[in-house]
Amino acid sequence: MRAARRAALCRARLAACCLLACAAWSQQGGSITTGGSSRRPIFLTGTVQLADGKALPGRAEIELVCQGRAQPQGKTDEKGGFNVQLGADRFRGASDASVSSTAIEAGFGGALAGQNQVDGMSVMTLVGCTLRAALPGYRSESIDLSRLRLGDGPNIGAIVLHKVAGIEGVTVSATSLSAPRNARNALERARQQGARGRPAEAEKELETATRLHPEYAEAWQELGIVLETQKRIPEARKAYLEAVASDGKFTPPHLSLARLSAAGGNWEETLERCAALLRLNPYGYPQAYYYTAVAQYNLGRDQEAMQSALEAVKLDTAHSVPLAEQLLGVLYSGKGDYKAAAGHFLNYIRHAPPHADLSATRALLAEAEARIKQSGP
Repeated sequence: MRAARRAALCRARLAACCLLACAAWSQQGGSITTGGSSRRPIFLTGTVQLADGKALPGRAEIELVCQGRAQPQGKTDEKGGFNVQLGADRFRGASDASVSSTAIEAGFGGALAGQNQVDGMSVMTLVGCTLRAALPGYRSESIDLSRLRLGDGPNIGAIVLHKVAGIEGVTVSATSLSAPRNARNALERARQQGARGRPAEAEKELETATRLHPEYAEAWQELGIVLETQKRIPEARKAYLEAVASDGKFTPPHLSLARLSAAGGNWEETLERCAALLRLNPYGYPQAYYYTAVAQYNLGRDQEAMQSALEAVKLDTAHSVPLAEQLLGVLYSGKGDYKAAAGHFLNYIRHAPPHADLSATRALLAEAEARIKQSGP
């Protein structure tokens, strides 16, 4: 029975964790328009507010999140307002790594893939991307950039922060504050080269940044991403480990290491990496709960896998990890709860990445619905 469930999950494997589709647009004349060959930047404005209505205790960082990776875009003013520019020098547009065929066969659930920024520096793939705020001690709601349409104004409204306890992780490393100017400049040049699709040049700049500032956690993280996109996994892992060693509270490398562990089918290590990340921030990373669920499933811990997948879905308001819904469908089918399974398969179909092949999931849904009919009213 378990082998059958694993086979079903393998048959249902599809692109996971925000497979981006091309949503080409830029800011012009007060509204969102297609960018064409223009290099005009993209501007978004809005506010960051506390859920309790109090004033912000400090300036919040505005982050663009794609494929579970957060890239700082700018800061709010003292009153919480922001006006940020999205573009090549602010988001590297790097693709995510592909999951190995071995991991797919083991039930990981599909290739993690992204789509690079296109049309020079002005057009971005924002379907599946969100905008959030980062402030220590607070959990941010996210604004789904997929909802933006041509002709929309640049004001995306309010990003709400909720006061929480137990968040020690940060998305902007303290080591960046102590980095010398020449190291910071090298990191910025690396991001520009990465956005232009020049990984070799980006790598050289990042090597310069880490040589000038060996504890530069952000530069090590960026280097890991550049190496990972070139399928140089052992080197990427080493760079991520350097980032963690430089600043243990810096969360992005923890997520990257968890992803690499899951992609390699190293399930116990995946659980360890996810646990380390969730200790730092138990609210901001539904991907970590999804990777945890996949690891638990492959280790034969179905009940624990279900709880982790449910937590991923609960936190994933932007639907960035829809495969958590698919995994829940498989798990509920294994328990004989076909009504719940059908609901989760439908949710996956509803939130699946654009252009995803849904045939396998539709087949699983049809099977669940047939079982429901057999059981009668």
